[in-house]
Amino acid sequence: MILNNTKESYDPFAKLYLDKTVSAREIAEFILDYLRIDRDTLKIKYFSNKNLSLQQKILFYFLALKVMKLQKLRDTDTATPSRLNIELKELNPSSVRPVLRMLVKKHLLSYNDKTSEYFIRANQIDPAKAYIQIKER
Repeated sequence: MILNNTKESYDPFAKLYLDKTVSAREIAEFILDYLRIDRDTLKIKYFSNKNLSLQQKILFYFLALKVMKLQKLRDTDTATPSRLNIELKELNPSSVRPVLRMLVKKHLLSYNDKTSEYFIRANQIDPAKAYIQIKER
């Protein structure tokens, strides 16, 4: 039996591939209790009084970058370790690189060899959120 390739016909490829969509609203709701973004400079200015680990702060930072990119407020959601040190002044510069490498090893962040920048992929958002919540306990 031959089926026409119409919208009504069954397409196994449409169901075969995962289409991970990312909602800026969903991410923003998650990070809202932990940080604020300065509306004028788009810099992350505030972490909550909660005792956050360096890993959590870095993951929150990349989640905030993702929100800004999804809202088309920034062109990129990537950052270098030196940019992290500049924007998040409370971080210890010597401890940022090892933590970034550890988060890549745990598949919570990704690294671009060509640009030496780190970023969070859409499929890493849920695992990053879960990691942050486990570390809170």
